[in-house]
Amino acid sequence: MKNKFLADERGVEPTAMKIMAGVILLAIGLGIGVAVYRSVTKAVPCFSVDLSPTGATASPGDDKNVQVTVGRLLDYDKVVTLNASYDSAYVENVSFSPASSTPNFTSTMTIRVKATASVGKTTVTVRGTGADGSSASAAYELTVT
Repeated sequence: MKNKFLADERGVEPTAMKIMAGVILLAIGLGIGVAVYRSVTKAVPCFSVDLSPTGATASPGDDKNVQVTVGRLLDYDKVVTLNASYDSAYVENVSFSPASSTPNFTSTMTIRVKATASVGKTTVTVRGTGADGSSASAAYELTVT
């Protein structure tokens, strides 16, 4: 005897399969969407670091004060810590007051030019590092005369 479907049963299996395929495709799409969102948000800076002024001239032994502004981008609410990298032939040390806070905040960076520094140019790179590992930086051009 042949299996015969009643008129109201013919579309049940294909419809259920279409719904399952849709659910699977939706789950795959959401998975890809979440992965893309995570990679994009890691690449996008969450705060900015700006210097004012962005450079100056100084004599050996001078101190230079620079305003560092750490600005919030998006809804960033983590603590940002400031540090600097510099050429020790020109710069004795760099300090920040305050050295860390939550954006938006302003810090005073003090650069002490080495007393034995020779005439020349150097760059002090200021980097802000967030508690989540994100970072932003800015450069200060120092000319020793």
